[in-house]
Amino acid sequence: MIDTKLLMSNLDVVKKVIDYFAAKYANPDEWEKIKTDAIENGKKFNSPNSEKFVNYGFLSPMDCTFYLSKNGFNNHTREIDETIKALHEKLIIYPIDKMLLSRFTDERYQFNGTNAYNLYKKNLILNILLGFEFIIKTFSNSVFKIEPTYSNGEKSIGTGFLIREKENLFIVTNKHVVQESRELKVYDINDNIIEYSLVFENPEKDIAIFELSITPQTRAFLMNTEFDLLDEVITIGYPSVPMTKLAYQLCHKGEINSIVQDYYDNSLIVFSAKTSSGNSAGQTH
Repeated sequence: MIDTKLLMSNLDVVKKVIDYFAAKYANPDEWEKIKTDAIENGKKFNSPNSEKFVNYGFLSPMDCTFYLSKNGFNNHTREIDETIKALHEKLIIYPIDKMLLSRFTDERYQFNGTNAYNLYKKNLILNILLGFEFIIKTFSNSVFKIEPTYSNGEKSIGTGFLIREKENLFIVTNKHVVQESRELKVYDINDNIIEYSLVFENPEKDIAIFELSITPQTRAFLMNTEFDLLDEVITIGYPSVPMTKLAYQLCHKGEINSIVQDYYDNSLIVFSAKTSSGNSAGQTH
């Protein structure tokens, strides 16, 4: 069982451990320093075949602890060990075959190649280690309220989420959220008005996209096309809540149930997380 509370309260340490094991792929200069340090540790503690294992990319928790302590992270052995345990459990790193070790206490791990590096580049490893609670805290500011006002003066509510295309930031919502409105306002989670321009509408795909005039201090979502049936998901959005006068951000957990096609041959995901009016264009993760 991963102690996520410990990890969430020590994110700087967790990130450093991830950087340490990813260095072989992500930071060649740092990797050379890490190798030199780990080889010296092996000689100091008379660890059999240590230099050979390090050159193959296998590093020990002790190597990691010593290296981080030299770089300003003292007295974090428990946090480092728990992070390594979580990385192993989530298949971000994998262990050396025990048959190659002279002593079973000599645990060694290597970053799990290209797949793990792709997650690292996209800054997604923390999401995998820490789960939905961390995702919600990280991305709640990236989900926006869309408020259309119609010709009769009535207002409605919808949801939009932040994406990035190169250096530009956009909010994506549904076309049906904005259609037939005479006025349209976009708010962040703190009810600050967001300046935008409407740049794209696609009725067949029911999509509308706003380009932002300012840069919100929050992370953009990444689009993912890889998933399996019964994968867990969460929704973040602004559904209507009876007996309340404001729009509140709500989160629901569910699972992917099926892939279906609409009348326009769009592939749609059916999931079990609770949704209602106002959730339109809310983010599913």
